[in-house]
Amino acid sequence: MDVFLAASEAIQVGRASVLATVIGAYGSTPRKSGARMLIYGDGQTVGSIGGGELEQRVKAIAQTVLSTGDAQRYRTTDDLTLGGCAGDMEIY
Repeated sequence: MDVFLAASEAIQVGRASVLATVIGAYGSTPRKSGARMLIYGDGQTVGSIGGGELEQRVKAIAQTVLSTGDAQRYRTTDDLTLGGCAGDMEIY
C-alpha cells in the first residue's frame, strides 16, 4: 500500500500513526532522502526507511511521538551505524 494512502486512511478512521521521513542521507545509505514509513500505534508499518535496526529504533521513537505529540528528529550517527553502509541518515 502507498504510504500517503495509508496515512490518509489512518486519519479518516482515527487510527494513531506517525509518518517517518528520511530528510537527510549522507554517504552510502540503504535509502535516500524522501523515503517514508508510516508507523501505527500497534507497531505495524507501511513503507520503509531502510530496514533492520534503523526501523526498529524509529518505531520506538514513533511510540514516544504518539504518547507525547511532540515530533522528533533522529540521526543515525547519534547511536547507530548502518551495518555495512558507510553513511548516516536523518529522519523526522
